[in-house]
Amino acid sequence: MKVYFLKNSSFLKAGAIFIIGVIIGAAALNAVIGKKLDELYRENTELKEDLSATKSELEEVQTSLKKRRYTVVSIDPVITFKDELTEYEKETATLEIQKNIKEMLKNLIGKEVGKLNYFLIPTVVDNRVIEIDGKSYKIKVSMVVVTQKIIIYTDVKLTTT
Repeated sequence: MKVYFLKNSSFLKAGAIFIIGVIIGAAALNAVIGKKLDELYRENTELKEDLSATKSELEEVQTSLKKRRYTVVSIDPVITFKDELTEYEKETATLEIQKNIKEMLKNLIGKEVGKLNYFLIPTVVDNRVIEIDGKSYKIKVSMVVVTQKIIIYTDVKLTTT
């Protein structure tokens, strides 16, 4: 039995070029889709966090309306970076830092605004170091606004460990 297609070198070249083209095309497609997938994942995480915060805020507003007292209904961290980071690093770090600050101050939600100890709020967050993706970020509180919504302005610096 003779095998003819192995002797035909033009057929082998065409097949090799086709396979290389498929591999290069798959790699290029993977790079394009991977970037879009990262963006969608980041947006999805942000939307989940917003939804969770909005649900919590709605519950507190409804409870507050029943009592007719001013109570803390949400915590809104405002993050400012002092170091130059890529847009992806900023977005990822912002989400994680906001999540951590909200977690640190979650006990304030539902408390009456008039009964809060305003001096303790910044000390809970100030000079904290948070590790995100192998990098350490130090949080410095610059200002706190306390109303039904606690707004905490922070400056974040990348630290070396």
